[in-house]
Amino acid sequence: MNNKINLLIPCAGSGSRFGVEIPKQYVHLQDITILEHTLNIFLEISQIDNIFIVVKKEDKYIDRYKKISSKINILRVGGETRSESVYNGLFQINSQYDDWIMIHDAVRCCITKPIVMRLINTVKNDNVGGIVAVPIVDTIKKISSDGTMSTLDRNSLYLAQTPQMFRFGLLKQALSYAKNLKNLTDEASSIEELGYKIKLVQGCNTNIKLTLVDDLKFIKSLIGI
Repeated sequence: MNNKINLLIPCAGSGSRFGVEIPKQYVHLQDITILEHTLNIFLEISQIDNIFIVVKKEDKYIDRYKKISSKINILRVGGETRSESVYNGLFQINSQYDDWIMIHDAVRCCITKPIVMRLINTVKNDNVGGIVAVPIVDTIKKISSDGTMSTLDRNSLYLAQTPQMFRFGLLKQALSYAKNLKNLTDEASSIEELGYKIKLVQGCNTNIKLTLVDDLKFIKSLIGI
């Protein structure tokens, strides 16, 4: 694979729904933080050239993470939303149009190397990129504005996860185009707005995003603590 792969981790969230005083990415699981658990997985992958962590300007926890690896770069351009942080961070990275940018949530610390490698190997010869996702197995109900309930066909529904990996120049173009659009909750949404087809890579239900305190109990069981 001749094109570089840069990993961008949006890490500017406050974790208000998590109910602790410090941002949830800095909560410790045993002797290391959630963010460190995440970083350690990606640092095992030699195909990743650089890791960019996007934080708020006033973040007082992040500086020590630069010492973990020479691959790690800190970008103090975090926004009020995840999408703002990704957008701001992307425009701080110097890369070629056809290089790759991989986006991963800081608090998806149960991601595994095999899943990341599956994504890389699936999209490496593609012109667009792809995402990790898992099929929905539960019955999905939709409620209309008048209270009418209907059932959606779950056979065509997936839960999008991260990492998501796209050509660097294309994602910059897509995010610029979609900057003022609402209800775009991930990078794939902005690519879709431009009409491109995205590859879907089988993920894992254990690759959960830490959002609520109950999620932490599940993550601890997965890590074995």
